[in-house]
Amino acid sequence: MKNITNIIVLGLLLCGLSLTAQKQFTNTGNFTIHSGGTVSFFGDLINNGTLIDSGLAITLAGSSAQQIGGSSLTAFKNLTLNNSSGSYLSANEKITNELTITAGTFSTTGYNFTLVSDANGTAYIAPIVGNFAGNITMQRYLPPGPTDWRVLASPVSGATISNWQDYFYTTGFPGSSYPSNPFISVYTYDETVPGNYANGYVAATNASNPIIPGQGYWCYIGPVPLTFQVTGPPVKFNQTFPVTYTPSGDVTQDGWVMIGNPYPSSVDWSSAAWTKSNINNAIYIWNSSNQQYASWVGGVSTNGGTNIVASSQSFWVQTNALSPSLSCTENCKISSNPAFLKTTGTSSFNMMKLSIQGNNFIDETVLQFGSSATNGYDPTLDARKLFSSNALVPGIATQDTTKTDLSINSMPPITAAIDIPVKAIVGVTGNYTITIDSSFITPTGYTVVLEDLVTGTKTNLGGSLTYAFAIADTTSAARFVLHVLSGANPLPVDFLYFNAKPEENTVVLNWATASEVNDDHFEVERSGEGTLFEYVESVKAYGNGNSTLTQKYNAIDSKPYNGTSYYRLKQVDKNGAYKYTNMISVNFNATFFLSVYPNPASSNLEINVSKNYINANARIMDVLGKEASGFTIGAINNQIDVSMLTSGIYYLLIDTDGDNHKDKIKIVIQK
Repeated sequence: MKNITNIIVLGLLLCGLSLTAQKQFTNTGNFTIHSGGTVSFFGDLINNGTLIDSGLAITLAGSSAQQIGGSSLTAFKNLTLNNSSGSYLSANEKITNELTITAGTFSTTGYNFTLVSDANGTAYIAPIVGNFAGNITMQRYLPPGPTDWRVLASPVSGATISNWQDYFYTTGFPGSSYPSNPFISVYTYDETVPGNYANGYVAATNASNPIIPGQGYWCYIGPVPLTFQVTGPPVKFNQTFPVTYTPSGDVTQDGWVMIGNPYPSSVDWSSAAWTKSNINNAIYIWNSSNQQYASWVGGVSTNGGTNIVASSQSFWVQTNALSPSLSCTENCKISSNPAFLKTTGTSSFNMMKLSIQGNNFIDETVLQFGSSATNGYDPTLDARKLFSSNALVPGIATQDTTKTDLSINSMPPITAAIDIPVKAIVGVTGNYTITIDSSFITPTGYTVVLEDLVTGTKTNLGGSLTYAFAIADTTSAARFVLHVLSGANPLPVDFLYFNAKPEENTVVLNWATASEVNDDHFEVERSGEGTLFEYVESVKAYGNGNSTLTQKYNAIDSKPYNGTSYYRLKQVDKNGAYKYTNMISVNFNATFFLSVYPNPASSNLEINVSKNYINANARIMDVLGKEASGFTIGAINNQIDVSMLTSGIYYLLIDTDGDNHKDKIKIVIQK
């Protein structure tokens, strides 16, 4: 359009391409900037009518200070100040997307300049090259979700907790919405408190407590959706965070710091504008939607984690040595409009994602293989596991060589067979499933097998992507092992049977194989509770470990546990690869002999006993204590039909009333 001295819009003006206005622009009618349109103003911008901004950009490009005002509030979409003489408000205004200051000072002194946040996005201030003077009102929309804890931060100075409680309830401290309620709804975090990282939460003491930019706040909020806001000078330019490291003997528990995004903009944790010293690269954010911690490191995420931290959001980092430091510049801001959580980033590693599901919740862990990783903890590539505090939410993690629980575990490229422990923990005993992400590509020449150490079940993840199992809420050790084994059929030993019986003061174990290829030896292992096993004896494979004939083996446990024991075999190939058999259960006592197999069972359960058990009452109970089957021990050798039972963990209880003797043995039903 042609440049003119003044533009006064008295009626309807639609701008679809570009407009250049010198001196003063005054709108007293209807002025619409359509999508893709741009407008440059070289004089004042006065809106006394209706101005609808849907365009690409409005630029203030004059040579003297430019006024923004009028009797009507203007909702800018994208506004750029490129005037070394600056601009100033003479009325309240707002913006729905991006404010860019490339030259001059954008002054709001004396008026409200609101950065709008709603379901469509949140306005932000791009990296400031010029300057900003005055206040902003920064809104933050919280989308629908549960009434739960949220991690908040302030992008302005001078706000207090009382400013937040104008928009959501607070409880448990003077000046709060409900001060007499014993439940405290706002916390900060102090890393210097020793011991378990859960000890560091510090409760708010008054509604007048300041909301300090750069500090994270743990707030209980609901119901949502809602929009809250704070008003004050926006945080700008370089920022330094008060991070600390207080060693107390456990590297997994020390060094946790809750950081608040200090800017009125999203920030990129992976940006070179951050300066990090003695700080692990992973970040963690509580995801209230799935009641899990989301994690991100090196382009990989779990539970919706991301390297992009939204404005008004806080996140967790972990320091790892004395004198840590953390700072950033304006350039860590990004021109983005994410929700509170937004998955982003990619990894060049070969990645496998495992998830556990149950009680309508899900948790994830990632295992990846690449050239820059090690078998231990890598501060730039690994993320520690933070399990949910919600008892209904199951958790899953892999472990590195130090047995550290990780949500993201980076390891070297696969060049030989390896075993990776997998931990599953639950707050509610019951049935759960583990699923592998179908995008994982098994390395050529290898097979990936998930082994259940309780049942002995081995699932080839090349042929099955889901494994169902029952687990008790008392489980704390790694329940599974992920075997990466060389060859398409890496453990070619076909077992016929494995059983054990008490004889005098020993337990005799017998097993047989139908065929063996490259078999080296068998190791007998024993456990008192069916989870943690110890070595008992090694038995060498017959001949050269290759056979197509039935081979029978035996071993003797000369010092068995008194009471119930669980035995299994570890079959080891000549190349070092190995697998476990199913467990068998034996009760050893000078008077009472009890053997149960196979375990797991599918249709029939063999129960061999000493004569003391004959006529004893027996029950099979599920993990919730409900009786699934009842019968009487009628002979020394008993075969019990368990085909009617569904897959899961059960307990065989036998009560010999006459001798006041009771036994309880864990059994597994697998169909």
